[in-house]
Amino acid sequence: MARKNIDERLPLAGVPQTYNCVFCGTGQYEEVGISGEMKSRNMGYDEGNTGDEQMVFLECQNCGNCQRFKLKIAGEKWFPQAHSQLATRR
Repeated sequence: MARKNIDERLPLAGVPQTYNCVFCGTGQYEEVGISGEMKSRNMGYDEGNTGDEQMVFLECQNCGNCQRFKLKIAGEKWFPQAHSQLATRR
């Protein structure tokens, strides 16, 4: 599975360095914050944990495209560090 993803340039679960930008296609997303963190609010992601939704925020380091992912849906698979960080907060 991993070899197929590498060959097709698809993301590998839990490896953010393989999360290529859907807008420019050349940049990679970097995890910039988790919902509820002061750092995230200061960067403009102030939606927090609305309705008990936990999110991770990503930005493309090439074009600035932003994405957010709900951690309740396969969060442990795609963003294991963020998922475990939020689990310790509860």
